Amino acid sequence: MAQRRMISKSIHQDGRFLTLSPVSKILYDDLVLYADDGFCSDVSLINLMDKATAENYSELEQAGLIVNVEGVYLIVDWLNTQLLNHYSRTSFLDLSSKVFIRIDFKYTINAEDRNIALPLDDWVERKNRNRQINLKALQQQRLKGVVTQKVTNGKPNVNKKITKGSPSIDKNSIDKSRLEQYSTAQNSKEKINKENNYKYINSSSNGGMG
Repeated sequence: MAQRRMISKSIHQDGRFLTLSPVSKILYDDLVLYADDGFCSDVSLINLMDKATAENYSELEQAGLIVNVEGVYLIVDWLNTQLLNHYSRTSFLDLSSKVFIRIDFKYTINAEDRNIALPLDDWVERKNRNRQINLKALQQQRLKGVVTQKVTNGKPNVNKKITKGSPSIDKNSIDKSRLEQYSTAQNSKEKINKENNYKYINSSSNGGMG
């Protein structure tokens, strides 16, 4: 954890922050001070210093300034307040995998947010924390991927193998056709046998004369 922290002036000038109670304002600044890549878990010292209560945390959540991720508080505007010149990966790796970066460089854990550009882990590990990347383009790619998945999910696979321009016939159809052919042949055979027996009986009863 770094020994120095930055807080953007734009946050303090934001209406969300200005309408907070005095204790909640101080609480927010201290959460930023003690955060680890935006995550703050041990708040016992902060609560003792600021005399913060659950209501103050709730006030920050309702203002959209923090998010509670399984008991760990996440600073939504972390990437907009820190220069990250001396970056060190958070120790909350299991939680960071649930965090996404929006096109405004804010954190969110809402996977359905249409403004998501990419997962936090991708930005750190694949994009090398490049703040110059085109988040809007990544968002559009993500939205197209979601739409494509929704269109194809649950649909039958129509790319069946077709031989010589004829549609493929499944095994059940072939077995049924063979069964019908066999049944027809059997009926014809039985009919011929019945006719032969009839002729033999009539011939015998007439003394061999037709």
